[in-house]
Amino acid sequence: MNFSYSELYRNIAPIGHALLLSIDYDPNKWIRVCNLQDCERYASNDKEEREVLERIKFVYSKIFNGEVVGYLSTYDTPLKEIPNKWINSLNLNYFGKFDISTEGGDEKYYVTTYSFKVTSYESLPKQMFTDIAHDDIYTALSFFSPENGNVFAPYDGGVDLIINNSESFTNLESCFKLGEFDS
Repeated sequence: MNFSYSELYRNIAPIGHALLLSIDYDPNKWIRVCNLQDCERYASNDKEEREVLERIKFVYSKIFNGEVVGYLSTYDTPLKEIPNKWINSLNLNYFGKFDISTEGGDEKYYVTTYSFKVTSYESLPKQMFTDIAHDDIYTALSFFSPENGNVFAPYDGGVDLIINNSESFTNLESCFKLGEFDS
């Protein structure tokens, strides 16, 4: 079965927290995976830095097999003003502008989103994941599988997953349960 991001999520920005709101944090679709043991938010040494990248790779490889589309969303900063060299390596295409205002809020907030094709996890710049894990860049990343509709949304502290198949969800939930990683 082939999925389209736009068909599944309509006008929802491809940003972790917006997607989680769209599924009402459905416990049968959503898994939060911490990057570090005891759900520590930030790595404090080189060993933990390596652990963060290893877990991100492990989780990514468990939910994706085949084609993946990446999304980079910028908040108030124009793309050309974001000083990260890895952004230029992504071959970005304009995807859309999304309203991420909170319901009942007085102000409107928008993100501009760009898509990029992912050929493999290895083709992605590792600094991208490090910058997100450290909250060093004011952007959001997410990855979507047209094959299975799964979403992988890294943030500072971990990864939010949306899994669209209940059998896959059960298997992955037990694999990632309480931060335990069974390969």
